[in-house]
Amino acid sequence: MKIAILLFDNYTALDVVGPYEVLSNIPGAKIYFVAEKPGLYKNSKGIQISADYSLTDIEDPEILVIPGGFGIDSILNNQEILKWINTVHKQSQWTTSVCSGALLLAEAGILNGRKVQHIGTVLSS
Repeated sequence: MKIAILLFDNYTALDVVGPYEVLSNIPGAKIYFVAEKPGLYKNSKGIQISADYSLTDIEDPEILVIPGGFGIDSILNNQEILKWINTVHKQSQWTTSVCSGALLLAEAGILNGRKVQHIGTVLSS
């Protein structure tokens, strides 16, 4: 099973590493860290993860994971990434996001007319 996790600068580490840890336990799973261009991508605390694949290298994963993070704002209008997400989504079994990664799915138009499920904790004062 081919799984793509998108990387960009200022991602939230848990949004990348958490899904990686869970999904890598699927028998036969192969995780691909993908970015606009291969290279190292840092989160806001300086942790670096290497994207070994460009968007054009991985266009047919069964699972797509879009992490959140403060850097999401800087790629919301990136037409290359939005086009890639749409291409991948059309054939993926699961297109997923974590936290603010949903903003990128919305910008790509994937959430239009769809029920979006949020799983989280609501804290009251």
